[in-house]
Amino acid sequence: MAIQLKSPSEIAKLREANLIVAEVLDALEAASKPGVATWELNEIAAVKLRQLKAEPAFLNYGHPPYPAVVCTSVNHVVVHGVPRRDVVLKEGDILSIDFGAFKDGWCGDSARTVPIGQVSPAAKALMDATRESLDRAIAACIPGNRLGGPVARRKARLLGGPPVRGPRHRPRHARGAPRSELRGRRQRAPTLGRSGGRHRADGQRR
Repeated sequence: MAIQLKSPSEIAKLREANLIVAEVLDALEAASKPGVATWELNEIAAVKLRQLKAEPAFLNYGHPPYPAVVCTSVNHVVVHGVPRRDVVLKEGDILSIDFGAFKDGWCGDSARTVPIGQVSPAAKALMDATRESLDRAIAACIPGNRLGGPVARRKARLLGGPPVRGPRHRPRHARGAPRSELRGRRQRAPTLGRSGGRHRADGQRR
């Protein structure tokens, strides 16, 4: 799909939606501690959304409908983990929080990786490598460059390993799009499996 240029007023709307996403992620990061269930993080996000007068982008999305307002992926769960009451964070976990919101019809969507307490040197190295890969990819977003370039992949290999291969992380929520652009698109959450199913980086079910 071609990149759709946005006007200054549309960019301002996008900024407002994404500032809401950042504020909710800040609250979730602060609450992510040993002993906290991932479902508790979902409830925090839902309350924060109501306070900010925004709508969840993930809840009831796709077929089957996604059952939460946030995705919480612990350790080997690659992406789109469903918050659960029986998944309780513990010291040394790494948690990926994926969250999106609509404000005035515009969608913001972002993810953040959070260390739970003191993590292992290997986990810290992984987080540092992915952060640096992301920073390099963002720096490469200049006029004339193409999406899908090799910048992040090269850096990941230099830092010890290739990116995860498996189910592609499609732009499910069309971040940066107004709600009207989402109509008629095929909605799917490609990594949402059967109830209780999770996927590891090697593609095997846990």
